[in-house]
Amino acid sequence: MIIQPKTARRFHEILLRTTMGATTSFLTSTDIGNTTNRFSQDLELIDEELPETLELTVNTALCCIIEGFLVFVGSSYVTAALIPFCVLVVYYVAKFYVKTSRQLRLLGIESKAPLFSQFLEVLGGLSSIRAYGWSKEYQRRNLIALDASQRPSYMLYCIQRWIGLVLDLVVAFIAVAVISVAISMRGSPSMNLLGIALFNIVNFSGTLQTFVTRWIGLETSIGAVSRIRSYVQHATTEDLDAESEALPEDWPRQGSVELSGLSASYDAFSDPVLKDISLNILPGEKVALCGRTGSGKSSLVSALLRILELSKGTIRIDGIDISKVSRSHVRSRINIIPQQPFFLHGSVRLNANPESSVDDEQIIDSLQAVNLWSYIKSKGGLDIDMSDDLLSHGQQQLFCLARALCKSSSIVIMDEATSSVDSETDTLMQTVIRSHFKGQTLIAIAHKLHTILDFDKVALIEKGQVVEFDTPQALLSREGSAFRALFNSFHKGSKE
Repeated sequence: MIIQPKTARRFHEILLRTTMGATTSFLTSTDIGNTTNRFSQDLELIDEELPETLELTVNTALCCIIEGFLVFVGSSYVTAALIPFCVLVVYYVAKFYVKTSRQLRLLGIESKAPLFSQFLEVLGGLSSIRAYGWSKEYQRRNLIALDASQRPSYMLYCIQRWIGLVLDLVVAFIAVAVISVAISMRGSPSMNLLGIALFNIVNFSGTLQTFVTRWIGLETSIGAVSRIRSYVQHATTEDLDAESEALPEDWPRQGSVELSGLSASYDAFSDPVLKDISLNILPGEKVALCGRTGSGKSSLVSALLRILELSKGTIRIDGIDISKVSRSHVRSRINIIPQQPFFLHGSVRLNANPESSVDDEQIIDSLQAVNLWSYIKSKGGLDIDMSDDLLSHGQQQLFCLARALCKSSSIVIMDEATSSVDSETDTLMQTVIRSHFKGQTLIAIAHKLHTILDFDKVALIEKGQVVEFDTPQALLSREGSAFRALFNSFHKGSKE
């Protein structure tokens, strides 16, 4: 009762720490169904089945030994001569069964990975599936995946029936031998022991089958430990030994960002997605990252957050090379407003300020700044659970902005936070950004180019390279400017 909870908790901590610290390339290349399997079925096997199966296997093995001893000893030395033969038959039959059953159990676990993956993908895109009328098609795919996941279970049931038949035949052979001895020993004083042998042989077949089944269950549960161990060993951690430089408590104090000859890729073996980028962002400047889809805007932000691997060049924030600092520390010191809202399971208070670094009054002020407090107050205030249907999509973006207001940092990164909201919400967000983030360095990915005309600088990115970096007015007045062409095409498209 003491060891079991600690062991299960320890395995969960190892899995969670490994997954949270893994590189982006590992997480994207590993099927989400396999990862879900490690956290669901494998942890369930270790937490629930392994201790129980171990105990039952030991008990059943002792019962087999005792019952076999009573059967063979009680039926005289004649049937005792059958012991080597029976042991060899059971050994080879069990060896064949164990190999087959083990593989089928592993197949049964792994075959559920595609089912989990499809379920999670459908859950994430449920609104699109319904909107485009794809429900029947995805139901068909789900049934195919469900059918494939159940095939190993059916095959396992078949070979369990087979092993039951074989062991019954072996025990029947022993029973015939025992009864033959009983007939030949009629009137002998050893008949009492023979009666004990006949009594135990009735249960011997079932005990033998149970032992083999428990043994397979024990192997499967131990296999879960092996799979978790393999997952941990093959996961590539993003934290390196060289990234151990300590940071000042108030870093970054000013908010200057300097990129020098930066090239970066998603892993050490892929081609760079950013190529020889050099930028110098002064403290308090508002810089917009522009470019067409796939040009490298999000990749540049990912490099600033140390999600990408730096293959060349440096990134310095307030003069400190962030390649020598723990990545989690870098991310914790930068304020981020994401494109896709993300929420934790918990209260509004927890989601507004996960670090618990500010009091309720400041949280309420932040929610009032984005016009959400009156609505949240009517629903129950800061203690209400953050359910999926509490806020609309636009309100979720406003809530992420309020979360950023609760966090103190001299650098704010916006990843297309206003790209999917209506014009009224966009206007409110732009007003809050300009009024509450004064004096802070703002780096924003922008698609609505008319919203960045008052920014200090614009960096135009094409094919992973910065082709232009200047003030919006200078770029718009420059003949042949790529930003000017992009702005005109956007303005023309918005009119149409």
